[in-house]
Amino acid sequence: MKIFYLSIMLYFIGICSAFSQKKPQISAKTYVGENGKFYYNKKLPAYFFISTSADENAKRYLVQSKQTPQFANPMYFGNEGKTIVRSPSCVDTVTKKTIMPHINIVFEIYVDGKPPKTTATFSEAKKMVKKGKTYYGKKLKLDFSSKDETSGVEKTYFSVNGMDYQEYTSSIEFDGIKTSEYKLRYFSADHVGNVEKEKEITFFVDITPPEIHSNFSIKPFSEEEKSGEKYPVYPSYTRMYLAAKDKHSGTKKIWYSINGGKKIKYSTSQSANDKNLLVKEKFYKVKIFAEDKLGNQSEKIIKFFIRKK
Repeated sequence: MKIFYLSIMLYFIGICSAFSQKKPQISAKTYVGENGKFYYNKKLPAYFFISTSADENAKRYLVQSKQTPQFANPMYFGNEGKTIVRSPSCVDTVTKKTIMPHINIVFEIYVDGKPPKTTATFSEAKKMVKKGKTYYGKKLKLDFSSKDETSGVEKTYFSVNGMDYQEYTSSIEFDGIKTSEYKLRYFSADHVGNVEKEKEITFFVDITPPEIHSNFSIKPFSEEEKSGEKYPVYPSYTRMYLAAKDKHSGTKKIWYSINGGKKIKYSTSQSANDKNLLVKEKFYKVKIFAEDKLGNQSEKIIKFFIRKK
């Protein structure tokens, strides 16, 4: 008696996605997972063959369908997930007797026609939204997480500002780059070649601190020398005004300290000498600090004398 092995051979035609911008070429394919499950891309045509041997070189016969020939050779899977190909009874491979009670012989194929879903996550840096635009500060990190219902995610790809796509393998750091607008594109592919529709995010990285400006209510009336340097001299009734300009996220706050003293928050409604801080006749070293809404900080030092005029 001949021994028959039912081998299900699934043949397919590679379906490639046409990409511009040097995207990776990803084809529809089959995949055997670490769990031994056999995954099949839903877009691929399928053919069933039978053979009397499991040998790769053994002769195989293409199984024909008499009842639905118009939907066979090739056939396409119409469902998602686990698909069963079965024979109505099991036969003992040694005795060749039918197992009683009857048990179906079951072959599982996992059909996958859905692409992964990928999410981009920004972290570590401060964030703000201004006039519909998203801004991030220093030490920005970007990560991707992707999920796939059936065969699992194979790879995630990303592109920044139109550059060629790269495979995502670990956190992407935007630290140390220039202040600029960035356009991020990304997508994932699963193990059978389903490709996610490309997603796009535009954001700004602002690592530029505010520009500090200082001014006095009147012009200096003379100069005075200290340690070989000349500094302006102002009368005791002068007022010092401070400002900071930030063209991206905007200035959050300004402080100052006088001659190494504690930091004082600057208020536009109250200049330094209103608090009797610049009235004594002496040399002044004023250190000014400014911070924008993303935490970028700048410093500026001004030096001058206060004298009676």
